[in-house]
Amino acid sequence: MICTNNEIYHHGVKGQKWGIRRYQPYPKGKHGTFLGQDRDNDIKIDKGTDVYRVQQKGQFHTKTPGRRMYVTLDKIDAFNYASASAGLDGAGLHVEMANHDTGEIATMKLNKNVIIPSYEKVMDAFIKSFDGLKVKDAAKEMYKANEPGIDKGEKVYRNKLVKEFLNEVKNIEKDDALDRAYISFVGTFMEDSKAKRAFFKNLSDQGYNAIIDDFDVKFGSDNKRQNFVESIILFNNNDVSFHKALPISDKDAKYLSDIWRNGARDKTVRRRNKESARKFDKWVGYPIS
Repeated sequence: MICTNNEIYHHGVKGQKWGIRRYQPYPKGKHGTFLGQDRDNDIKIDKGTDVYRVQQKGQFHTKTPGRRMYVTLDKIDAFNYASASAGLDGAGLHVEMANHDTGEIATMKLNKNVIIPSYEKVMDAFIKSFDGLKVKDAAKEMYKANEPGIDKGEKVYRNKLVKEFLNEVKNIEKDDALDRAYISFVGTFMEDSKAKRAFFKNLSDQGYNAIIDDFDVKFGSDNKRQNFVESIILFNNNDVSFHKALPISDKDAKYLSDIWRNGARDKTVRRRNKESARKFDKWVGYPIS
């Protein structure tokens, strides 16, 4: 392997211009469990399965069908996403609540079977998505720092992410750098990235229609008390249909915000808003605490 000027060349795999080595299997269990299965095999989720999404009211009824969508198969995940979204005052994980009382947790049903690739196939698609691209240019595209409306602080943050990603790539043969580089990649959901489009197209062409959201499953939210275990990214929002929604009122949002900051086991928070606590306990099926 030769590395110069943030361009990496690999002389072992025909056509692989971005010089990450082929995927080397990690030990079983390295990536945790998902639906009770390991990551060495493809995962099938049956048509008709319920999935959940935290969003603005009616956001699912979009004028742009066919777009990718974050959902989770786990109600506790949905509760944690809602609390993080409320706790961050609208700058949440995948929801933009302009006002707290515009939110909801939508329940949707899968219109077709969902097939998720094994981690090895995901890694292979990740590597191939950079074929023919300079890594530095691809990284800058992933973390666009010059988009209209980006303030100075956000620009500094995105440029920092570029440097971190390039550092992982530079050390790709060491430890879990390939794994970390992929996490950075999937954690930046820029739809107009060439590498991102190539990644999803590669998997779609193989017949897959979702991936595990490893960024959230492995790291959770910024609040380390929360863990997300069954979060996925659907390639096409036409694969789900809206079923019903649990509205998030302003009082609910205050409760969720406090839970996000203090933890779901905080009894003071629960006593302060018993109505919301009971509401979400009932929805989840048992007390969060």
